[in-house]
Amino acid sequence: MFVSLSGRALVIALGLVIGLGSVPSATAKESKSSPVESAVVELFAGIDDGTVVATVIPRDSKKVTLQLKNTSDKLITIRLPEAFAAVPVQAQFGVGGGGRNGGIGFGQGFGGIGAGDNQAGGQGGGAQGLGVGGGGQNGGGGRNGGGFPGGGAGIFNVPAGKVIKVKLTSVCLEYGKPEPHARHEYVVQPIETLCDKAEVVSILRSLGDGQVSQEVAQLAAWNVANGTSFEMLASLKSKLGLQTPIYNQHALSAAAELVKVVSAQATADASRTNATASTSTGR
Repeated sequence: MFVSLSGRALVIALGLVIGLGSVPSATAKESKSSPVESAVVELFAGIDDGTVVATVIPRDSKKVTLQLKNTSDKLITIRLPEAFAAVPVQAQFGVGGGGRNGGIGFGQGFGGIGAGDNQAGGQGGGAQGLGVGGGGQNGGGGRNGGGFPGGGAGIFNVPAGKVIKVKLTSVCLEYGKPEPHARHEYVVQPIETLCDKAEVVSILRSLGDGQVSQEVAQLAAWNVANGTSFEMLASLKSKLGLQTPIYNQHALSAAAELVKVVSAQATADASRTNATASTSTGR
């Protein structure tokens, strides 16, 4: 869901395959009280003004926990962007080198995969970045973000001074780097800081909407973000037992089709944008 510290970047898509888990509910007394009006805070606006503190703790390249803290003295509603990234704290402050400390990406879907064997043997550098989608998941705790009214897809109600934890599935965006670990702490950043390709956001959106599996989204993300060919991915073998292929042909074919679809969409969107720009300038 693009994350990395001593490792790879992850991408996370909200709304995706798994629901938000572990979002604490409000107390019974709070949930029975009359609706509480709350200010809607966009994730990055909240981070910039200090209202929101967001951190990502990866279990591995497939699962992460997004922690959102409300530092204000009032209930707020945090709205996640369609997609976003997370980078390791060390990378943010320029610690380490040689390509270490990748980033994580979040979007509205939560999809991803990537284990040691799946990362070409975990070749050099730090942990991969992960990708996550942000808007598709339902806001949380109870049914509406911590038991308060108003939660919805990609929206989380967080009481004053409280922290909610959202469990997400992630996708790696830095093929070949080592596996992320819980000891690695990541900070949330705009997805463009890790990957500025519209196709990646579309992949996360498909994952978040449940249109594709985690594995398919991961294979497609590696192909688009890192230029990793499907032929090379098909050649990867397990290091255990009979050394069977890590990815089956069905998943590879589905990923290739997904890349074709999102690439066509990106081309069409770019053409419309150019046409609009030409019209507005009178050309």
